[in-house]
Amino acid sequence: MSVSTSMRPALAPEELAELHTQLVEQKCFRERQLRSLAAAGTDDWLHREIAEKLHSAARTALRDVEAALARMRAGSYGRCVDCSLPLPAGRLEVLPQAARCMACQREADAR
Repeated sequence: MSVSTSMRPALAPEELAELHTQLVEQKCFRERQLRSLAAAGTDDWLHREIAEKLHSAARTALRDVEAALARMRAGSYGRCVDCSLPLPAGRLEVLPQAARCMACQREADAR
């Protein structure tokens, strides 16, 4: 399904390519991190609890990155998933997996 011109983000093709590269690198990093955490067993309850929290955070980060890559494939990357407004290029440069504009993110965090 193609995305209409009015739904496309205001990002140049080279910007999208760079963000795609960053997302793929993040995906590989998170996958390596999860494998490493899974391999590092411990009998110490404190270290086990810390490892579980790190594992959970890495899974969440990986899920966010994979969702951003899916939005790129679908042609909706760079638009807020809630209000459909374009995300500022600066936000995507800092957080390429961002799914929401700041206003919608604040609302989502408050829920």
